[in-house]
Amino acid sequence: MKNIVLCGMMGSGKTTVARALNAIYNLNWVDTDDQIVGQYGAINGIFARLGEEGFRNIESAVTKRVAQSCQNSVISLGGGCVLRKINVEELKKTGVIFYLRTRPVRSCRATSKSACEPSRQTARLCTRVQRII
Repeated sequence: MKNIVLCGMMGSGKTTVARALNAIYNLNWVDTDDQIVGQYGAINGIFARLGEEGFRNIESAVTKRVAQSCQNSVISLGGGCVLRKINVEELKKTGVIFYLRTRPVRSCRATSKSACEPSRQTARLCTRVQRII
């Protein structure tokens, strides 16, 4: 069986869907953001130290490793992972990619409740999400 790869904006439900698939079908579940945090520390900190390009380089390396090492798994990606073509190509080798579409309002609401997004940044985040979507 190919991996099930979930992508979408922050707050689109990737984690919720991954948990459900894991529970129903007893698949392994790997979250690339969790892998990054486990190896390199908080994502906010990586952005502060290395900038977006540095973060995306780390994200690409982790994505490649996960894509090559996982079988019969649900893989949930960070919101920007599919911005790099090389990441998509690696993931397609061993999986099928599903885009979880959401409306800006829902994405913003879900993300503003997240522990990884400080509430003081919620207004800026909502503006950013609306521009991206």
